[in-house]
Amino acid sequence: MVGFDDPPDLDKPYEYEPPSGLFVVAYSPSGAAIACGGYRTYRAQTNVAEVRKMYVAPGSRRLGLSRRVLQELEHHAAGSGAVRMILETGSYNHAATRLYASAGYESIPPYVAGRPAFNRAYAKQLSAAQTRKDE
Repeated sequence: MVGFDDPPDLDKPYEYEPPSGLFVVAYSPSGAAIACGGYRTYRAQTNVAEVRKMYVAPGSRRLGLSRRVLQELEHHAAGSGAVRMILETGSYNHAATRLYASAGYESIPPYVAGRPAFNRAYAKQLSAAQTRKDE
């Protein structure tokens, strides 16, 4: 097994509803969904947001979409009161680990019990400067 998927019913759609969450989808000019990601308030701490479900379709990779989705999630979370973002990804997903490191995320101890040993947890402190002036 190279990756690990959460059970489909683990996340509830309402967890991604503003103001405590957000789910964004990027579309191609033809209207096809090509990238997505979300965050939800981490259950244990209301001022911590957890990034979830980041994905870019294979034909749309290396266009900066994952960074744009991540930035949108960070902006919205900071504007909603989150001071920290956390996430998990598989250590074999080198593109994801590079993205998160380059976006300022630092490795932290696992925060979900029972995850495979190859998962890696990351965190980033958010600042008020990450909120947009137009929000």
